[in-house]
Amino acid sequence: MIQRLALRCFRNHCNLQLQIEGAPFVFIQGINGAGKTNILEAISLLIPGRGLKNARNEDILHNTQTISFTWAVDAQLTDFSCVTGAEVYPDKASRRIFRINEQPVSKQRQLTERLRIIWLTPQTEGVFLSSPTNRRKFWDRMAYNIDQEHAKHVSQYEHHTQSRNKLLQSPHVDKVWLARIEQQLAEAATHVIAGRARCVELLSQYLTAEAQFLAPKLGTTGEIIHAYQTERNFTSWFAETLARNRKIDASMGRMKLSASKMDLETSHPIKEAAAAQCSTGEQKSLLISLLLAQARAIFDLHGIVPLLLLDDILENLDKENKQKLISTLQPLKAQTWITGTQDY
Repeated sequence: MIQRLALRCFRNHCNLQLQIEGAPFVFIQGINGAGKTNILEAISLLIPGRGLKNARNEDILHNTQTISFTWAVDAQLTDFSCVTGAEVYPDKASRRIFRINEQPVSKQRQLTERLRIIWLTPQTEGVFLSSPTNRRKFWDRMAYNIDQEHAKHVSQYEHHTQSRNKLLQSPHVDKVWLARIEQQLAEAATHVIAGRARCVELLSQYLTAEAQFLAPKLGTTGEIIHAYQTERNFTSWFAETLARNRKIDASMGRMKLSASKMDLETSHPIKEAAAAQCSTGEQKSLLISLLLAQARAIFDLHGIVPLLLLDDILENLDKENKQKLISTLQPLKAQTWITGTQDY
């Protein structure tokens, strides 16, 4: 749990100091534009990644005209302190740094072994109606929360994809090097698809125990997941298919075969209707169940109680469901940060 939180030059917060003392629930109430979500974003940046707004360092800085060009988030948690931030200058790339107990962090594992964070935002609530690309990002975030290696595999897959596409556009292709990249790409694709499949399988187990909110039925769809499930040696098949598709991929400027050709299926447990066809309240209930399932899985697998960030989660929930949410979160013993415009 967070005991103390300090923000420096972070968006609209020039110098914010919050003393929390490990409260299990932190409610942040205020008008639109007051900076409620910015506080949650700051907390989300205490772990690797670009946080709940997927922001660049230069977008976070409070005011680039001030003397300081540094933004920072300083948190004192129950067992350790964590600081993250970046120096931002015009025409110069910036890199975010981390410190644990005032010591530099050289490996992400040093953070993820101590802290996990799950968030739901108004943007997340539209995931069922959004594009398959946004749904895969949401899916990958859930997989990453459960298995921290998943983010590395996704990054490797994207890197090898870009390298192969660049090579295919070269007038003189080194076929030996190209074959090597295709093998690495196939291995990364296998890990990514396997990670997504394991995520669905594991969360489905925890969702069956969810009684307070609608527990969605999860599934997968797409030609690549079918191949993963049916090909005896999927990695070899993937690499061989890439080799056969070189001319086609070169002409299209992208890969015909891709780990992106899969989607997460989410449906109502009783109506068996797709989540996209459910009401706004039902979709929110489905998302809350997914959050609770992730929290329980993280604790059982890693012994870590995650921080929960819920931005405007109580909006459009009736009084009964608001009380149900709070009573369901209490046994998790996770510190939950909730924002809203109303006094709850």
